[in-house]
Amino acid sequence: MNLSTWANILGIQENLLYILGEGDNSVVLTDGSGVVFKFPKSQVALRRLKAEIKITDYISKRLSVSVPEYKSTSLDGPIGEAYCTYNLIKGVPLSKEIYALHRQKQSKQLMSLLDEIHAISPLDVMYENKTNFEDMYNEIQTLLYPLIEDEAKRDIDLHFKTYLCGAQIHDNCAIHGDLGASNILCNPESGDITGIIDWAEASVDDMAIDYASLTCAVSIPLCKEDFLMLRPSLHSLFQRVNFIQYTFPLQAALHDIKTGKEAKHV
Repeated sequence: MNLSTWANILGIQENLLYILGEGDNSVVLTDGSGVVFKFPKSQVALRRLKAEIKITDYISKRLSVSVPEYKSTSLDGPIGEAYCTYNLIKGVPLSKEIYALHRQKQSKQLMSLLDEIHAISPLDVMYENKTNFEDMYNEIQTLLYPLIEDEAKRDIDLHFKTYLCGAQIHDNCAIHGDLGASNILCNPESGDITGIIDWAEASVDDMAIDYASLTCAVSIPLCKEDFLMLRPSLHSLFQRVNFIQYTFPLQAALHDIKTGKEAKHV
């Protein structure tokens, strides 16, 4: 797909249209009018988008910052033509540099937002994405072990067996599921968090998953130190966070294999 094709589908001049962001699941465009157009890239992404529309409509009334509020949908067409729209949320993606400038303020804001998300009464549609680390371990053994060295296998075995055999007792709650810095919007001058986007992975699961996404190396690792200072009781949660972050490159490698790409993450 290219801008010309999307412009024809939307009935917009090509020179007005530009890509805001693109991931494995969707491409997001705007024409500068304050409207965002989101095109799912697969049937799986389309199903998730339909669930996300229900989730964000529900969450928008329960969160103190903005989330995408879908205004119109055209999701019955084939992949490439199916899309939905929402009003652009003001702000830029949070970054390490912005966080460093507003560290004290944003650490408190992010902690408060995590509390808000995890306190939301979950919807039934959120149950679809619950993480099963035992199933993940079986997939890693089946799909990745033929590709990696014995030493790496032993390391994986140690981490998963320690986690799965340990007393990992925790309450499940509503989570965002992919709360990395790129999905958090903010005002770079004031530091205020303005919105949270991309709720396609929302589920009922361990809140440690959201903390893991937010504090991993490619997101805002400084948050870990700040959160533990603000709330020392999170030390036990961060034991789970450390394991979840260990699995991130393994999950990426599994995704590459399942989508026909060469696994480059392990």
